[in-house]
Amino acid sequence: SKWALLFDALEADRWMLASSKWALPREGTRERFRSLFRMHGASRRGLGTAIRGAKAARTTQARPIPVPVPVPSPHRRPFPVPVPRGGRWLRSKAVCLGGHRPDLGRTRGTGSAGVQGVGLQGMTKRAGDAGLTAKAAKRGAQGQPMGRGETPPGGKLMGMAEVLSVRADRGQDHGAVQAYIVPSDDPHLCETPPACFRRRAWLSGFTGSAGTAVVTMPGALKQEQVPVEDPVEDPVEEPVEEPVDDDQPRGFLWTDGRYFLQAESELEGTGFELMRSGMPDVLEPIDWLAKRLQPGSKVGIDPMVFTVETARKYHEVLGAAGCSLVADPRGSGNPVDALWAQDGDRPRPGLPLGPLRVHPAEWAGETVEDKLTAVREEMEAEGAGTLLVSLLDEVAWLFNIRGADIENYTVAVAYAVVTRDRAVLFVSGEKATGAVEAHLAGAGVEVRGYDEGLVLEALAGDCKRGQKVWVDPAQCTFGLFDALLDILEDADAAPAPELGSSESEWRVLRDNDGAEFRYNGSTGEVVPVGKGPSPRPPTQTSKEHVLEAKSPIALLKAVKNSKEVEGMVEAHLMDGEALARFLHSLEERMDPKGSWSPTEYHIAEELEEERRRAGRGQFIEPSFPTIAGEGSNGAIIHYCPEEETSNRLGPNSMLLLDSGGQYTCGTTDVTRTVHFGEPTEHQRECFTRVLKGHIALATAVFPEGTPGFMLDSFARGSLWKDGLDYRHGTGHGVGAALNVHEGPQGISSRYSNTTGLKEGMIVSNEPGYYEDGEFGIRIENLVHVCKADTKNSFGGKDYLCFKDLTMAPIQKKLIVPEMLTGEETRWLNAYHQAVYDQVSPRVDGKVKAWLKAQCLAI
Repeated sequence: SKWALLFDALEADRWMLASSKWALPREGTRERFRSLFRMHGASRRGLGTAIRGAKAARTTQARPIPVPVPVPSPHRRPFPVPVPRGGRWLRSKAVCLGGHRPDLGRTRGTGSAGVQGVGLQGMTKRAGDAGLTAKAAKRGAQGQPMGRGETPPGGKLMGMAEVLSVRADRGQDHGAVQAYIVPSDDPHLCETPPACFRRRAWLSGFTGSAGTAVVTMPGALKQEQVPVEDPVEDPVEEPVEEPVDDDQPRGFLWTDGRYFLQAESELEGTGFELMRSGMPDVLEPIDWLAKRLQPGSKVGIDPMVFTVETARKYHEVLGAAGCSLVADPRGSGNPVDALWAQDGDRPRPGLPLGPLRVHPAEWAGETVEDKLTAVREEMEAEGAGTLLVSLLDEVAWLFNIRGADIENYTVAVAYAVVTRDRAVLFVSGEKATGAVEAHLAGAGVEVRGYDEGLVLEALAGDCKRGQKVWVDPAQCTFGLFDALLDILEDADAAPAPELGSSESEWRVLRDNDGAEFRYNGSTGEVVPVGKGPSPRPPTQTSKEHVLEAKSPIALLKAVKNSKEVEGMVEAHLMDGEALARFLHSLEERMDPKGSWSPTEYHIAEELEEERRRAGRGQFIEPSFPTIAGEGSNGAIIHYCPEEETSNRLGPNSMLLLDSGGQYTCGTTDVTRTVHFGEPTEHQRECFTRVLKGHIALATAVFPEGTPGFMLDSFARGSLWKDGLDYRHGTGHGVGAALNVHEGPQGISSRYSNTTGLKEGMIVSNEPGYYEDGEFGIRIENLVHVCKADTKNSFGGKDYLCFKDLTMAPIQKKLIVPEMLTGEETRWLNAYHQAVYDQVSPRVDGKVKAWLKAQCLAI
């Protein structure tokens, strides 16, 4: 019976067991049972925890375990593997994994079939998509073999440990590291990186936009004592403490409250443990490592995806704990890439080559020359002669161009360098069309290839002519910064050449061992550069040559000019038309009998088509993947429906719909929560409290320069009175025909963001409430920061307020009118009147009648 409980426990927790030899435990021998439990991969969890899980799982239908079919080794013959599935035995073929390293690559006898050591070359075709792919899991559940390139649970962790071990054997990474951090960031700190830089998502399986993965090597962590209630009935023995063993690599994934439910689902079977950031007793990654690692441990990072600011913080925290931060040597490459490159079915993509386009002058409001003049004035005021620009939206804004390298983002992968008399765009030449080339040439902008080496040469050349380089330590990567310091400190180096036409022909190439070469595509010349030295401690700098300060472009971009505001208004009117047509269509087709029940996925597709229709040629794409959460899925804050698994809407469904569009004139982001039947009183009360918070922020008046964290409680106050809250910020900045999430401004409880709100900024107003497993509520408008009409102006300051850009009705059946004050009711009626006045001329017939009914005063 204990053996059956063990199988149920492993099945409930989705552990992978594969062995042809099973030594059954003697009845009543607890020690033998524990030994067997540890031997087959469950050592990190106590026996009691597993069996309690098994007892709970027996009350529900346990999910079967996918069966791995790894790549055959020529040294091993297939053998049958018994795998428990729903109380029955399933015979499936598997093979042992061979490898090229005798100490790690071979399995012993006919024992473990896929988790024991994995050689680096033996990982070929087994490093699949993040964790188990949906198709692989489905096939495994049906008793079918997994496809090539699909990794069994924990396979990528073993592969990552192998890659790190190989690098240590080769003398890279300052010797062996005990932990390695894989953040979401790329060299340009994109919220959603290009596909080729989504290392954290590929490794861990978690696809949310915010998260940090940490891989620890065997034996790296201090022993953790976990109290466990022994579930095996034995009146003789007392409850024991089971130490958490650390005899294999471990993976941890940190993310915030927006993604808890999503991460729980996506991390299942990957071997990564979810760490809920922001919750009590959950330390942030670097603090957790400082506490849990053995003294003297080394933590590895890729310096090209960590900012100077972050690297310095990590260096300080680890140093205080007796540990050290070590960056990958220049040219060695990211270790995740070495593993990813061996994914036969889902290889790592190359750099994107989406075409550039010119952002129309009628919506830009300023010429490139005007923007460069403003930037140079800021540089002169700070005594800087050169500015490095690495954020993609800043590059796009500065040169009035837009790109197509990242889905939902109108940006291109590029760098820019601005001096007192020159501006250079570093971008792949294939992206620039004739119109773009003419546009940039007319503004005096030089175009060079996308190559960090060329960027460094441009910066170094100016420094050696006595000019300081302006670098934002919160935006520039530690790797780029460190390489710049190396060039500046090389006193014997010849002056960097001026950027000439021939420089665009040079590219940086690296071989499999990380050796670096410069290659000239025109002449065929190959110049070996070798591997660069390991980066210095991030605390070092060069005050003589480098100015460390916030980028001047961030604030210039955040404060919209009049034409940008006009473009945003027009985009929201087109969006309002699309939403009116779409919501009317949904309600019209949703009959009480439920004869029409679309999926969340299909309504997201429908809404995109309505935006395309309303845009009349100006709609480009959604500004982010549509969040269409029916019922319990609405409680997943950043839920994204998939075609195979999305819920169906019915006549009693509650739907949270968060969507937006990228138009040539502007960017939109709007959330509405609607109910197609009769909402419960609890749902109406929660919705009304969210609405009260939305109105409180919408009607706020505040001095110019007030940071967003001082306004956050306006939106939460009504929820707090009922003991409710939400786990996300209240507002984010939005770009003008650019990124839907834009800094530096924001409204949240994070007091670290001290950026003051200024006239011309655009932010979102989006309080919400989410009940896990039940429903989600959010009401979101984009608002424009305007000057308020106040009787006085204390201290000579301007006072500001918000003006709504979003034009979409708020469903009245979800409101409890008695809970609203007179002022709140007047705001709601005035808002609905504005929606009708501005959107109704764009619709007709039934849609116009529906809109009128939705906007009637209460």
